[in-house]
Amino acid sequence: MATAEPVDHRYGPAVALLVIDLQNDFATPGGSLYVGGGEEIVDAVNAQVTAAVAAGSPVFWTQDWHPEVTPHFVTSGGVWPPHCVAGTPGADFHPDARVTGEVIRKGVDGADGYSGFSTRDPGSGVRASTVLGDRLAAAGVHAVVVIGLAGDYCVKETALDGRRLGLDVVVPLGLTRFVNLQPGDDAAAVAELRAAGVRVEPAAGCGRRAPGSPKKTPLPPRRGGAMTVGHRGVRGNAAANPGSAAPRHPRHRVHHSAGTVKRVDRDTTARDPRRPACPSHRWAGPGWPDAVRPIGRETG
Repeated sequence: MATAEPVDHRYGPAVALLVIDLQNDFATPGGSLYVGGGEEIVDAVNAQVTAAVAAGSPVFWTQDWHPEVTPHFVTSGGVWPPHCVAGTPGADFHPDARVTGEVIRKGVDGADGYSGFSTRDPGSGVRASTVLGDRLAAAGVHAVVVIGLAGDYCVKETALDGRRLGLDVVVPLGLTRFVNLQPGDDAAAVAELRAAGVRVEPAAGCGRRAPGSPKKTPLPPRRGGAMTVGHRGVRGNAAANPGSAAPRHPRHRVHHSAGTVKRVDRDTTARDPRRPACPSHRWAGPGWPDAVRPIGRETG
């Protein structure tokens, strides 16, 4: 299991926790519609449930509960393989999930059950409400935290419906996983959520780049021009690498041919071995010195 997401203190009686479709067919390898990494969030979900209950937050679990024959399935003209068929092991919650609170079943009449708040007739497109909205209103809930599976389908649709109902909605990315039926579906889902006013929280400490966040820019290649060393690391010299950021410390240059660092002054570039190393100029990597030493004028 992955390291549990840190439990925060956002919960209270007016904040509900919604756990979406943490079922065997989604969260177990070998499930008919397994979401990659779905089993990794189970421990973290349990920790959130424990924190929510302790703070007095209502907790609701949604559960896909389809009939054997439904237009939702590819076998009857739909998109998805048969999954979470009522009464089958695939429709059960993950065996390690600690289910506490009311269970809201969806898709029971053959409708598309993406959102915990509503279902949609796959033929006519007509939407109908589940009991979840009424339950939250009766409890005086004004905000929901939505976690579970999958981030680009049922979690997303539940969060968007929550916003349509005027609720404050939070989706922590460390507590969901994405189907990615098409490449980039995860980033598109995150963008849609944010555009609707959902607070999307990046995953904490899991080593994954959040969907929709910019990729890290790799360092320029070592050959092909000078490099500059700034107080925040190594950057491409603007002359050798057009379009790169301007150096933060323009008087310190790394010359690849010599593998040295020179401090460029107006009158001289002579080496002064007596000058101490600049403590900010350190890095590690093949072929690079352990520290940067400035080179400048002889001071006598």
